[in-house]
Order: sequence, then structure tokens, then C-alpha cells
Amino acid sequence: MSHSLLLLHSEDAPYASQCRSLFAAQLQAGAQLQRLALSNAATHQTGAAPAPDLSAHAPDQIVICAPAQQAWAWIARQASAQADLCPITLLSDWPEAPSPAALQHLHLLAGWWPLGSLTAEQLPTALALDRQRWLHARKTEQALQNTQVQLEERKWIERAKGRLTEARGIGEEQAFALLRNTAMQAHLKLGNVSRQVVEAADWADAINRAGQFRMLSQRLVKLQAMRLADIDALASSHQLQEAFDKGEANLKRLQTLRQHRAASEALDQALATTERQWHGLSSKLGLGRHAPPPTSDTSLEDTNAKAEHLLLAAEHLTQALEQQSGRKALHVVNLCGRQRMRIQRLAKEALLAHLLGNGPAPGMQAHMLDFEAALQELDQLPLSNAEIRYLLSEARLAWHALIQGMDHGRAPTGLNALVHTSDTVLQLLEQLTSAYEHSLQVMLA
Repeated sequence: MSHSLLLLHSEDAPYASQCRSLFAAQLQAGAQLQRLALSNAATHQTGAAPAPDLSAHAPDQIVICAPAQQAWAWIARQASAQADLCPITLLSDWPEAPSPAALQHLHLLAGWWPLGSLTAEQLPTALALDRQRWLHARKTEQALQNTQVQLEERKWIERAKGRLTEARGIGEEQAFALLRNTAMQAHLKLGNVSRQVVEAADWADAINRAGQFRMLSQRLVKLQAMRLADIDALASSHQLQEAFDKGEANLKRLQTLRQHRAASEALDQALATTERQWHGLSSKLGLGRHAPPPTSDTSLEDTNAKAEHLLLAAEHLTQALEQQSGRKALHVVNLCGRQRMRIQRLAKEALLAHLLGNGPAPGMQAHMLDFEAALQELDQLPLSNAEIRYLLSEARLAWHALIQGMDHGRAPTGLNALVHTSDTVLQLLEQLTSAYEHSLQVMLA
């Protein structure tokens, strides 16, 4: 089988004479040999003339007969242009030390023969050896790449199986079958589907945790108000610490996600702002190892103002996470998670009205309407299963009980019932948000 050769040669002695003597026999025998002066092939660097389109020659092998520095400069330019190169044989002087360009692009070279070391009779065998060496290296490289791809896919498959078994309580075989069937139905590779499952789970977890800061902004003030109103003061103190610990764990997890996912500048800023507002509020309440104890002049109004700053920052963070995830199905995690904030806000405002004597806070009726509207939206979403439907029903019943208690919220007994009912609703909403987060519709969307 004949092979087409492209000879790039220097026009300077002794390379010109060596090329003529080495390839004269092949030219006489009618070999598929094209010649191109290397000085012309390199002129695009200086702009003296347009460089030839080497792809138009489509050789099976390139032979460069030129000084090493000139040859490596040409190879480096082809590599930077991402040209699909064939085997390259270099007939050149032997440098005293490899140049940086030679070391960087050495893998592109099939063979390097010192100038004058080959005769015209030996040249065909030398070029054939170079071709075989190059083909073997290419096959080895392709096999290595395929192995790396398979290992990467296996890693994603194992991680996705772990997420599904943890989220849905199914075995590994069931999880694998679920991934495989989803890949077949979507006409995608199993590794790609597995990676999407892991990434969707990570984004859903981040949206859930970021959304919890909205709830915690209201809950911390509510629990502080319960202590001041002497409503389960000891339990409220413990719950304050638990709420703080949850916020700290959420921050740590969100920072980890930021390191493993390419976060946008807006997301970085939103996370930094949320962290700053969180520490501002928790420090105001004397929470954290380095926080000063709350002073006697620490007012609920000041604390509540800091809570509102945290609420706004957490809302921006949650929206930024949902937007960067690029997954519409994750909106339900954000939507349901926001309900946790609203229920704590209602209880907080009732407590502040009792302690400060300011009357119902403006906008409370609007918050109640927003909560009811979100419940209806969740009812109508196609993302549902038996667990979600049950939790939605229980949350609605508890919500109606809380509304009835709002009328008696100013009485001490009614206020006590109100704050405890709000915690019942909160627990149901936490379970519901988690159910949405770990639903197959969200994870496999």
C-alpha cells in the first residue's frame, strides 16, 4: 500500500542537497511525494506571504528536513492551531539540548533522524518504522483516554447510585436499573445521566439550605421573643442554639458546593452577603463562640431589623442558586422552602405585637395570602407522589389550625398555642421540602 508524503524542506544548505539525494529515487519511482519549502510554510509568522493550507495536501506522513529550531517552530504553530497532524519524521541536526518547544511537542514526533544518518535505500524502512511507532502510540493514547472516560463514568454512576439509594431508600440494583432506563429513554449515555443526577441533587441541596436562612432569620427572632415572653424559655434557649448550629452547617455545606461548582460572580457575592448578615444577627443574639453576650439594651427592634437584612440576602442567594443550576424542576424546592419562612414570620410578628404592644404588623394579611397561594400552587404541580400528597394535606390542616389560633394570639394561652402550632407546621414543611428535593422527578429532571 503506497503512502503519500509531504516533504517540508529548508532551502538552505546542507538540507536542500540532502533532500534531493534522499528523495531522488522515490521521485523517479513515481512515489506520491509533494514538496514544499519550509521557509514558505512558515511565512505566516512574519506576514511575508500567506501560509499554504496543509490540510489540502492530506498527506499520510510529513517529513521535515530543516534545522531543528525551524522545524520545532513549525510543529508548535500547527499544534497551537489544533491541526490534525499525521506522523512527522524529522531529518535534522542533533541539538546539544532539547529546546522548550521540543519538550512540549515531543509527543507529536514519530521519529528524529540525525542529518546524514540515513541513505536513500534506508529511508523507506525508516519512514515505515516511524509510521508504525506513531500508530502504536496513537492506539495506546486512545485506549488510555477510553479507560479514563470509563473510570470517570463509573465514578459518576457510583455517586448517582448512592444519591438515589439515600434519597429514595432503594437498593443499589434498583438505583442502577433506574439510571439505565432513564438513559435509554433519553437516548443519553449512562455516565451523562448519572452526572446530571449528582449535580441536580447538589443544586437541590444547596437551594434547600440557602432557603433555610430565610426561615432562620425569622425563627431566631421568634425564639428570642419567646424567651422574653417567658414561653418555654429554657426550651427556647436550646432551640436558639440548635438553629444557630443548623445555620453554621448550612454555610459550611454551601461553601463546599461553591468550591466544587463553577460559581458566578453574582452567586459569590450573594453567599458572602448572606454569611455576613447571618453572623451579624447571630452575634446580636450572643450566639457563636466569639460572639459577645447580648447586652441589656439589645432591643427586639434592632434584632428584627438585622433579621430582615438576612432575609433579603438569603432570598437573593436562593434565587441565584436556582438560576445558576439551570434546572426548572428545582423551583419547587425554592417555592416550598419559602413557606417555612412565612410560617415563622407569622409567629414572630404575633410575639412582637404582644411584647412591644404595637399591634399587628403591617403586611401580615398579605403574608397569609401568599402562604395560601403557594399551597395551592404546590397542590397543582405535577411533581407529586404519595408522600408529598400526604405531607401537603397535613400541612394544610396544621395551617388552618394556626389561622384559627391567630384570633386568640394576644391572650397568653392563645399565644403559647400559636407558637407551638407554627413549629408543627414548620416540621411538616421541612419534611415536604425534603420530599421535593429527593423526589425522582427533581433528581431525574
